[in-house]
Amino acid sequence: MSNNLNASSVNFNIETRSTYIMPIVDEQITDTYVDWLNDKKINEFLEVRHVTQTKQTVIDYINTLRNTDGCDMFAVFSKKSDVHLGNLTITCFDRNGNGAADFGIMIGDEVARSRGVGAEVHIAFLEFIFSFKSIDRVNGNAASNNLIACKTLESIGYTKEGVRRNFFPLENGGKCDVHLYGYLKDEWFQRRTRLSAFVNNVKIVKMQR
Repeated sequence: MSNNLNASSVNFNIETRSTYIMPIVDEQITDTYVDWLNDKKINEFLEVRHVTQTKQTVIDYINTLRNTDGCDMFAVFSKKSDVHLGNLTITCFDRNGNGAADFGIMIGDEVARSRGVGAEVHIAFLEFIFSFKSIDRVNGNAASNNLIACKTLESIGYTKEGVRRNFFPLENGGKCDVHLYGYLKDEWFQRRTRLSAFVNNVKIVKMQR
């Protein structure tokens, strides 16, 4: 266990129309960030809700990610104000050569959520992740009760591939289904033109070390 984050191996950031995304560093592990993770309105459909989060649990989790090939956590910032809005996490990348990637987005800033920043970041990251030759598909799962997440995935162009029934535990003690989505690389390059207002603003910028 370390009190500090391991250095990221990523040497670039991603710019979108209104945000920039870069590997998270110690300065972003703030009380505000930890409060997001423990906020029931924000964590309702996140796995972090099962354990009270602290700065140390966050650091431990990110370090575990950074010890796994291709995985990392990124911080999302407002271009206009440089305010930390949330995070994007690659949780699986070409495991055992399966050509698949899994990532999740958490926008903690309430105003940014209301403005659809999560969808903007999601689209930008699809453009980025499919630039890797080894990645053929992106997985995206959402609890059926998380109507916003399901609608967002479908509007971006994900295909609903199945349902894991009665699987996701809810705060009231019940369970709901989990919808299983997927996006194939060929599909992305066929469908991305209708998202050009977002895609055309995506830039990969090498960071200065």
